[in-house]
Amino acid sequence: MKLKIQLVLVFIVLMTMSVTGALAEDDCQKTVTLYAGQHIDVGIVNLSEICVDNQPTLKITYEVDEPWRIAETHLDIADDPDELPQKNGNPIPGQFTYKDEWESYREKVTYEVPLESCNEIFIAAHAVVVSPSSDDKKNVWDVSETAWADGEAFDGNNWATYFNYTPCCIDCGGEQTFEENTDAGDEKDKPDKNPGNNGKGVGQRMIDRIFSFFMRG
Repeated sequence: MKLKIQLVLVFIVLMTMSVTGALAEDDCQKTVTLYAGQHIDVGIVNLSEICVDNQPTLKITYEVDEPWRIAETHLDIADDPDELPQKNGNPIPGQFTYKDEWESYREKVTYEVPLESCNEIFIAAHAVVVSPSSDDKKNVWDVSETAWADGEAFDGNNWATYFNYTPCCIDCGGEQTFEENTDAGDEKDKPDKNPGNNGKGVGQRMIDRIFSFFMRG
């Protein structure tokens, strides 16, 4: 009897893991660190998918921690890293599609970009961030740094970076004519390494065994 109670508890835990994994799978978001001066963690750049006028849209949010503030933002998205504005492998933020300067410095900046396909995209997220040099200069923004969302390095000689994201292509109820993700067929042939999902990883197989045990009892 005691053994069966323990197995019931294990079954409940594994079922919870399975549901949690599914929710994470459907969350359709990604967060990367925003680095200033190459090594200073000043905040994040977060991606999520939303519906705007029945159109799947990528919501991109810069958010910095105290005492940092955002003075400028430059953002570009491309189907290939080489298509991001650059010269000799060095990105040119001034030529990015989305760009703003903020006279009143901000803690958070958000862009909404309509998605054009379900294929992998590459994102260069640049900012100029400022902070006081000391507690004595609380409202004096005398430190300025260039910042990039963490990822792969460009081919040039500076430390600029870009990162990738594959859209979930959420259903917004409108007519969607997205391109097929050309990698989808390859993914089907790969073994599932995520316990608890529909591919029956280790967690799902264990749940099946426990369920069978109770059915036999």
